[in-house]
Amino acid sequence: MFFIYYIVPAGCGERDALARGNLMAANVEAATQYVEGVTAPNVQGRNGLEVILQDVQGNEIFCCRHKGSA
Repeated sequence: MFFIYYIVPAGCGERDALARGNLMAANVEAATQYVEGVTAPNVQGRNGLEVILQDVQGNEIFCCRHKGSA
């Protein structure tokens, strides 16, 4: 399955993404586990971030606090 993820400031949407990535995973559970810990160089040390996971059609299927954020 193909997914898209965005690292965004808390409460924002994908248009405000600080980082974006694509992900291939066997199922939604595997994708959600991966994005919980995903990171990018330009978000290292930043606080108050969330990760949004979308399916290939752009439907949000998961959102969580970015584990790299305090």
